[in-house]
Formats: sequence, structure tokens, C-alpha cells
Amino acid sequence: MYPTFAQYLIGKILPSDIPVQRQIDKPYLKELLTDVARRYPDRYDNVVSDLKRLADHLSTMEALTIGLDEIDVPNKAKRDKIITKYQGILEKDKKLGNKTQTLQHLGDLQHELAVNDLSNGKDDATVMVMSSLTGKKGQLMKMRTSPGVVIDTKGDIVPEIFPKSYAQGMDPLHFWLGATESRKNVAEGQVNTAKPGELNKVFSNLLASSVVGAEDCGTQQGILLATRDDSIIDRYLARNTLGYKRNTLITPDVQQALLRAGCKDVLVRSPQTCHGRGGSVCQMCMGLRPGTGKKYEIGDNAGMITAGNIGEPLTQMALSSKHSTSLAQVHGDELRGEKGLRQFIESSHIYPNRKVLCEVIGVVQRIMPGERGGKVIVIRQTRPVPKRYVVIGRKSKTMRDYWEYYIPPQLKLADGVEQGAEVWPGMELSTGTDNLRDVARLRNLGFMRSVAAQGMYDVYKNTGVKMDRRHFELIARAAHPYVKIVNIPRGFDVVPGETVSYADLCKKVDQMPKRTVQTSMALGKVLGEGVLNLTVGTEIDAQVLKYLADNDVKSVKVVDGLEIEAVMAPLTRVVNNSDNWLARLNHRYIKSGLTNASALGEKADIHGYNAVGSYAYGAEMGHGDEGRY
Repeated sequence: MYPTFAQYLIGKILPSDIPVQRQIDKPYLKELLTDVARRYPDRYDNVVSDLKRLADHLSTMEALTIGLDEIDVPNKAKRDKIITKYQGILEKDKKLGNKTQTLQHLGDLQHELAVNDLSNGKDDATVMVMSSLTGKKGQLMKMRTSPGVVIDTKGDIVPEIFPKSYAQGMDPLHFWLGATESRKNVAEGQVNTAKPGELNKVFSNLLASSVVGAEDCGTQQGILLATRDDSIIDRYLARNTLGYKRNTLITPDVQQALLRAGCKDVLVRSPQTCHGRGGSVCQMCMGLRPGTGKKYEIGDNAGMITAGNIGEPLTQMALSSKHSTSLAQVHGDELRGEKGLRQFIESSHIYPNRKVLCEVIGVVQRIMPGERGGKVIVIRQTRPVPKRYVVIGRKSKTMRDYWEYYIPPQLKLADGVEQGAEVWPGMELSTGTDNLRDVARLRNLGFMRSVAAQGMYDVYKNTGVKMDRRHFELIARAAHPYVKIVNIPRGFDVVPGETVSYADLCKKVDQMPKRTVQTSMALGKVLGEGVLNLTVGTEIDAQVLKYLADNDVKSVKVVDGLEIEAVMAPLTRVVNNSDNWLARLNHRYIKSGLTNASALGEKADIHGYNAVGSYAYGAEMGHGDEGRY
């Protein structure tokens, strides 16, 4: 049954209906144990303990170690041919002056060297790396085959191929080029290990109130995900879908049934759209717990679970840069690692590879070369838009109602952007990475939260870490809780220009008269309820109208006289803007927090969903209900 004796020993420990089907490395072992946790939760502890005892026993019988033989160049003749081939290609690229092609070829070089380095697969060093026991492919390749190429102090690839490995020895030129990368990585490692810790505190304090406080918050909202996306597994349907009732748990069998029925997208419950009170979440919107397949219990702090899950990989990313020289790779527009995550969530005004979004309603008149390279898109505006929309576009100097958008050389035109194409606010004009400030200005709060969740998920994925998407959906809701009032009917205790929490906005809209209109007649109106992933206060423009119609929304509730704008604030500011003054003391600005609370006579609910108040008072812990402290 089992091709190897080792697989037989492991198979004896696992439940009989969870067979070992291939070589066991770290990812496959995690997959097997996850299956055990889902199907046999009562046996999980024993299985893990038995596997550990087996590993302890076998590790004393035949240890793996690295000797001098492991640093010999594997397949040296082929290594030399690969390097010679790319040295010739690089010379041609230099003559043509094509830097983009040069970078792509250098990336291909390192890929071929890495594949060749691990092609034998029998020595101890290769076995340890391939099994994910220790070390990385890039580390091993640089040590015994060749670094291929290295990066300079700015992180750019040095266009010089290394003909030998570190183990073979290097000439002075390549030694100095490699030393630059080594010094940079060591220095960054010493500094960067502190950054994930600070970010962990931000996430922990941001999500402290995300306690599971009810079985079902009652929301009809959800987010749309592709049916083929495994992120829908262990969630609940947000509406009736092809014979399956709302709140049906999506299992792999349900997913396959939906795919066979031709369902391309499915609306699922999500912590992003949960209506839990006081920042809490409900069991139905959270779905089953990743890894265990069990429901969250009332009182579980889902926010702290999320903070722990996303924080640990950040620390590992920093440690990797400290203990190794990473492969110099040709990256596209993607954000990666702790630095990429921080850039995305802080959305600074200086934003590399910033995606260019259209800010007006109109038609592309022409696309012409830019004076500094790149391209300029000229758009004729056909309908007015709010003045706050236009920040990036420049008015044409020669033609009225014409706007120019500059696309830098490193970015490409987005699909569908061509002469004669219709454009609208928030439409992508180029490739690049989303700046949440732009999305907040041009789209609704719900859309910004969706972009934020997907963006954070992609940062981890681009770095090689696959996380449960619900973690980022929970963060997206907590990190973007504010809206700015642009217009509101008289009689409410807010004025235009004031920033309020989304929860407070919903309370005020509940007091406003609403009317139900057919979706086809809702153009130009404002949502008085949350629909799909769209939030209260969303203006129904042509694109929102199409989005609603495409997803079978027949009618919506609307209100008059309301206009809002989504607010993008850095996470450090959101953390310190809790309604509970005691909760604001859990991170920073403690002195000013105490001073302001004392001056305003603020009160704190010690039985809320944030534990800080209960800890500070210390006398009535656990007296709350519905998961409150």
C-alpha cells in the first residue's frame, strides 16, 4: 500500500481513511493534520503526539547534517553552460539598451540555476531543503552553485552574473558586489525585526473588540467570491443559491455542486459585512475556524486570533532577511512582505507604482506619448462629478472639459483603456497597486473595504504565505470604520464636513424616511441599506447600478439628501479613536488620552467587547453577556 517504510509508519498513526499519498514534506504534513483536525478533532492531540514521538525516535537513528560533500557544485557542467548562455544574452541586452528585458533574463537565470541545483535530490542538504525541514532553495543555491546575481543597497538588481559560488571562492569584483548585498541584509535584519512587533501591537489593539458576541447578527449582506475560490469553504451562504438556502454551510461537496450547476460567483457571509454590535462579530459571519472545522464559541476573541495568525508570518519575513541573502528577483507591481503591507495600510502620499484611477465621467479621446516617457490619456468629460474627486488629473490647457492623466513608464494601460472607451470615477486606467486614499475618494466604503481585504491577502500571497482570507476581511472592517458627512438633511446632530463612525451613520440613517425603488430606477439615488458588500450611503452611479443588476438585486431602499465620503486613515490613527476612552489607553498617546477624557468627562463601558476597560476596573470581569467582558 505504501511505497516507502517511512510512509507506512506515518500511515499507521493517521486514521485509516486519511492515507499518505505522496512524499511527506512540511506543507503536506500540515495538510494531513488539518484533515485530521476537521474530521477527527477528538483524536488530533494523540495523532500529533504520536507523530512527534516517531520523529524523536527516528532522528536519533540517522541524523541529517551538512558536510563538505554537500557544498560541492551539483551538475557543475550544466551550471557552467547556463551561466555562459546568459552571459551572451546579457551582452546582447546591453547593446540594445533594453533594461526591462535584461532584468527579465536575469530572473530567468536564477530560476534555471535553482532548478539545476536541486535536480539530484539525494544529498542531505537537498533533502532538508526539499522537505521544508530547514533552509531555503535560494540559500542553498547561492552557497554551492552561484548567487546568479545580487541586489545593491537600493534593492535593484546588479547587471553582473556571478560565475562561481561562495563555496568555490570569488574574484575581487564579485566579492565586493556580493558584500554589498550581505551587509544590507544583515543591517536590515537587525532593524526590521522590531518593525513586525510594532505592527503586531497595532493589529492587536485594532482588533481587540472583535469578539464573537452572537450566533447570527441578522445581516443580509455578504461578499462575492468566485465559486472556484477555496476561500468560500467553511463559510455560510448569504442568500439562497441554486437550491441551497441562505446560511447553508459551504463544504467541498456544496462547492462542486455549485460548479456543476454553472454558478460562477457566490455571495457568502463575511466578517467584513457583519453587523455585530460594538465591533463584535457573529458566528455565522465568521464561519468555521480555520484548521479545526469547528464553530467559534460565544466569547472567543476572533480579532486576537487574527492578529496572532497574521503577525507571526510578518516576524518570519523579517527573520528571513536577517539570516539569508534572498534571491534577487524581478518583481512586478506586487507589494510584498512587511514593507509592502505597511505601504498598503498606511497609503502614504508618496506611493510607488500607484495605480492610476479615472476621476471623471467621460470618453477617452486619445492616448499619446508622454514627455518623460510613459503615456498621457486625454479624456473628454461628459457629466459633472464632485470637485473632491479630481486630484491627479490635469486640466487641458487648450480644450475645455478635457482632462489629462499621466501613466508612468513602469506601468501599463489597463485592459479596455483605448480611444473611444467610456470611463468613470474609480475605473482603472493603468496597472499598479491600489492606493486606498484614491479608492476612498472615488468609491464607496464597502468597495474600499473589499479592496483593502484583497490587497492585504495579496501581499501575503506574493510573499509566499497563504492565509485565510477572513482574517483580512475582519481587519478591513475594523481598519476602515469612518465616513465623512458631505451633506445630510437638517435635524441631525452632525454637520457637513464632520467625520463619524459608520456605525453612527447607520443609526442616523435608520431615523431617516426610506422608500423602496426598483433597481432599474435607482440611478443617482443613495442607498439607505447595506446591499451585497455595498455600505449605507453609497451613491448609485452607472457602475453600481450595473453591479446590482448583474447580481440579481431587484430593488433597494434609498434615502434623500444624504452624501458621504469614505475616509482612509492610517491604522495607527484608527487604533486611538475608539469610543471607549479606557480602550484608547492600550497602545500610545496615553497622556493625551487621559487629558482629553478628563476634560470632556467621558465614560467607559467596562462590560463592552474591549477587554481593556474590564482589566482596568478589575472587579467585575466576566459579568457581561453575549461574549462581553
